[in-house]
Amino acid sequence: MPATASGASSSAGRQEAEKRERALKQEAIEKEQRQSLETTAREQNLLRDAALRQKRLQKDAQSQRSSVFAREKVLLQTKAEVEQRNLTWEKAYIDADLKQKQLKISVTNEIEKQ
Repeated sequence: MPATASGASSSAGRQEAEKRERALKQEAIEKEQRQSLETTAREQNLLRDAALRQKRLQKDAQSQRSSVFAREKVLLQTKAEVEQRNLTWEKAYIDADLKQKQLKISVTNEIEKQ
């Protein structure tokens, strides 16, 4: 009977070892799955963060372009107003000079008639 007890004990030990091995394999599989899910979640977060950062950068760039265009528009309007004023003054000067010359001619003509 000792041989049977020894065989049963050996069989029970083997079964216990197989059971532990299956449990360890299952635990390793579950750990790998958890790590894979965590890695995927981190990657998704990184991608989301990168997309948000890209969107924010694009928004900032658009805002800067709009600001530059607005400043350029004001500058061009100011230059146009200054140029218009200068042209108005120049025309007034030319008109005054023309009238003065016409007056001189008229006076000269009057003097010559007398």
